[in-house]
Amino acid sequence: MSYKSLMWFLIIVLVVIGAWKSVTILNEDQQMIVTRFGQLTRPPVTEAGLYLTLPFLSKSSVYYKNLIEWHSPVSEMPTEDDKFIAIESFAYWKISDPKLFYERVATIPDAEKRLTDLLDGSLRDEIARHTLAELVRSSGRHMDVSEISDILKVPEKKSFFQSKGHQPEIMAAIYRNASTALDSMQLGIQLVDFDLKSVNFIRIIE
Repeated sequence: MSYKSLMWFLIIVLVVIGAWKSVTILNEDQQMIVTRFGQLTRPPVTEAGLYLTLPFLSKSSVYYKNLIEWHSPVSEMPTEDDKFIAIESFAYWKISDPKLFYERVATIPDAEKRLTDLLDGSLRDEIARHTLAELVRSSGRHMDVSEISDILKVPEKKSFFQSKGHQPEIMAAIYRNASTALDSMQLGIQLVDFDLKSVNFIRIIE
């Protein structure tokens, strides 16, 4: 291949790559941030369609609009009455402001790490302020001995029967505190829902 032919080949390759990199197809469930040298070149793009950007100079960061599921690792936590539980939680969140999200967080893994630190701290604080019965039970309805034995095998059955459950209020408090913290941090993240996936009583053998 001659030098001239090689140059034309390289030019064609660069044109093809540039054309490919300059086109972004945005779906209905996506939104996009376009930057050049780290600075936004236009407002966040939230409508579906085909968009052109300057190849090699502009960078397109595409994020989903839909809910993203978050799962916590299983953590052992002490309750107010000195019981230990292994608890696993989950949440749904979304990117509410793509510009803030790009500037303050940038990636989904980084957002999940922020959520883990925030929600785990809020959960521990609330668990430490409530008894095991208040956490596990959702209401004040009567529970018989077989239910207690099968679910938790808690020895103090009488006191457990007389305790009113506060699980919905506890989850609401965690959601409220975490949402307030996220708003103050201005990360472009909105917490949509938070709840428990599993709660297991840990019997300490002395």
